[in-house]
Amino acid sequence: MAMNVQPIPTLSDRINQIRMLTAEIVNKEILPNENRLWHVRRDGPVSAREREKARQLRREIQGRVKQAGLWAPHLPEEYGGCGLSFLEHAYMNEVLAYALGAAALFGVVAPNSGNQKILLKYGTEEQKKKWLVPLTEGTMQSGFSMTEPDSAGSDPRSIKTTARRLGDEWVINGHKWFTSNGLAADFFIVMCRTEDPAGPAERNGKMTQIIVPTDTPGVEIVRAIEVWGRASDHAEVIYDNVRVPLENQLGQTGSGHQAAQDRLGAGRVYHCMNSVGQMWRAFDLMVERARDREVHGGPLHEKQFI
Repeated sequence: MAMNVQPIPTLSDRINQIRMLTAEIVNKEILPNENRLWHVRRDGPVSAREREKARQLRREIQGRVKQAGLWAPHLPEEYGGCGLSFLEHAYMNEVLAYALGAAALFGVVAPNSGNQKILLKYGTEEQKKKWLVPLTEGTMQSGFSMTEPDSAGSDPRSIKTTARRLGDEWVINGHKWFTSNGLAADFFIVMCRTEDPAGPAERNGKMTQIIVPTDTPGVEIVRAIEVWGRASDHAEVIYDNVRVPLENQLGQTGSGHQAAQDRLGAGRVYHCMNSVGQMWRAFDLMVERARDREVHGGPLHEKQFI
């Protein structure tokens, strides 16, 4: 079932135009191909040829998104994005959430999108060239490594992973899990404690985010952790005397907690819009089922309860 998107009178012409353009690509390119685009929706094995055809189809759709000027809405044009405002991006997310995986085909999917925002705000020009641009172009993947098995996941201030300065390097030791995109990432952004906290009031200022290439000696990707009994790319990772240059630090020493909040702030609203879009899809599927299903001598939608 195609998404029925109409202009909303209370929104600006610009936002409505973005919504309509996004819906056009979702309806024409993504919804008819959902089962071909994402092999995880299918039961049984998928051949290498089918996987390659799916990758090619994804690349073609991404090309059409770029032609429409809708690629990477969360990034400014100088870094390969289309520079949408907060509200424009939020309403785009509602439309994207209608189709499985549509956001990835528009160049905005976690954890890359969150990492891109952190690199944009806290990264040096050299870091942006080395890490942000390849992320936006799709030639690199990234992961976000914060949650730990022995710390409260809802409180990043409780992390125990440390980064100790030794000469011109950071030496990182710690144990993380649910590191997003852990199997595919070329580099992680790792939340580390760079000093022992002097007291509860200073806990926020003792954390720093550091870029760690996944092929660095001492980085051990232990396993992919199942989520709801299904395979995922959320990884358990051990950092054992991992050495990276000081210039891999993002922002000032101690800015890690604020960077994490900046990363998540807008994302919380975007997730709400994602939920609205998903509920919209679920409702349309329910209506379609009621319309098409024949049961007990007549169409389902004529039954009293329906």
